Amino acid sequence: MDIDLSYANATNSRQYVYKTHMQMLTQWAQSFPEKEAFVEYDANAKRHSITCQELLEKSKEFGWYVASIGIRKGDTVAFCMKNSLNMLISMFGVQFAGGIPISTMQSMADGSDVIDTICDHNSKLLVMDATEGDQSWKMFENVQSSEDTSLLGIIYNNRSTELFHHNFEENATHVVNLTNTPEVQLPDLYPEDIAVYFKTSGSTGKPKLVGHSHFGFFNSTYSINDCLGIDSKSRFFCDRPFGWGVGSPRTFLASGATRVFVDSFLSMQQNNIDLLSDIIHQEKCTHVYLPGYLISDLIKSQGNDAKFSSVRAIKCSGERFPKRYTELLGRFCKELVIWYGSTEAAGVSAFSSQNSEEYEDGIIGKPLPGIEMKLTGENGNVVPMGQNGELHVRSVYRFLEYKNMREKFLDTVDNGNWLQTGDLAHIRADGNFVLVGRTCDQMSVGSMKIFPQEVEKVLLNCPEVDAVIVVPVPDERLHHAICACIVLSKTKTADTDNMHEYFAHLWADNALFKPKYYMSFEKLPANASGKTDRKMIAKMAASELNLC
Repeated sequence: MDIDLSYANATNSRQYVYKTHMQMLTQWAQSFPEKEAFVEYDANAKRHSITCQELLEKSKEFGWYVASIGIRKGDTVAFCMKNSLNMLISMFGVQFAGGIPISTMQSMADGSDVIDTICDHNSKLLVMDATEGDQSWKMFENVQSSEDTSLLGIIYNNRSTELFHHNFEENATHVVNLTNTPEVQLPDLYPEDIAVYFKTSGSTGKPKLVGHSHFGFFNSTYSINDCLGIDSKSRFFCDRPFGWGVGSPRTFLASGATRVFVDSFLSMQQNNIDLLSDIIHQEKCTHVYLPGYLISDLIKSQGNDAKFSSVRAIKCSGERFPKRYTELLGRFCKELVIWYGSTEAAGVSAFSSQNSEEYEDGIIGKPLPGIEMKLTGENGNVVPMGQNGELHVRSVYRFLEYKNMREKFLDTVDNGNWLQTGDLAHIRADGNFVLVGRTCDQMSVGSMKIFPQEVEKVLLNCPEVDAVIVVPVPDERLHHAICACIVLSKTKTADTDNMHEYFAHLWADNALFKPKYYMSFEKLPANASGKTDRKMIAKMAASELNLC
């Protein structure tokens, strides 16, 4: 065969690290006992921190405690907490006891979604934030009264300085006094053991629990940290939840870098980009991860450029990269790194360049060390270079299982150990992969297959448009019609009453990509992990247009 096929790989020159989370936590406490491991800014922007030694000691104490109340190796423990130092101590403590953390977030007022997760995965303990009288307290009461759970109890954070344990058998609540917890025998842990279950975003259906081993977790993190230039002297700002792959405390565990984080309330609120910039400046952060909405806020902000003087690299991931983010380069960072991965595959590829012209919408770069990538067509064969195909990934870092979903796992990982990502991409002439979209996001308009990103790109070029998500809505004749859901700029004027006419000049009269409907949004809804929720937006659009 003379044609070049869409396949690439990168060799791994780094030796594998054969350790567990607990061994790495111990290593950093021995090497840098007084160094700040994590720095937290709470909902009131008050600063808290914990040293490597303190983190080890308190985590071990929590591990002894949960082991003493019955947590055994392999038990799943549900967490419903905002990012905090208490959450870190609790998660590491559960892992010391051999338990496997599952992070979930309360979306339903009664907490039924969290209760379902507990029941579906037979969690033995719930660790949560709960203050008497608030919404989470209602969930606390409902979990207590639920007959479907097999929980040993609930540990909750009722005040900033104290943890409480509610024991179901005794039906009593008492303060968890970790300082007087007697040492108990903790289980032997091995690098191949499952360390954590990450919950997928649910953007492709019901969220799944993705199990990663200590070994895969660390070694995939090293390749990412090497790409970003992160080491033990780095200070990494990331506001993402600890229970999400990008937000997990992996950067500290793998490289000893100080992690700076904020309460999610701060980063989600509009007009807080100045405050977040102040924190990045005060903490002298060298590396920063920002989700798309914060990047947009930062680019539009004034007077924050100098606050990023210590920042070497900004990392973008979790969403398809738009070229307009290159405005960060040189203004807020020396390097702009596009990182591609998934909850299942961990880190896959990366791209960075000093030349902004080399970036393009959807670029994800070349494989990270130890990774193979290929693109296949509908027949399962690898497509020629330059053609679109579904991205498959192979590495020793990939996940081990979907919890309680063996058939789904076998549908996702083939006999050759290739993981199907569901993403469509092509390879540029220079060897860089470029994402086109997700196979599940394709719209069928008549006989044409259209990716929403093709339409979004056109609308995003308009100064009147701050953000846009294009979704399919039902059409009796063509199966799908295109609906553009737009957040309009506050500084530019647009005819919101008739966007159809206002944006008509963008399209040829017979253009297949021309939206049939337009809808105005104040803010695009996001799922628990912070990604824009396309499925929810499509449902809202269809309902508003009476097309359900």
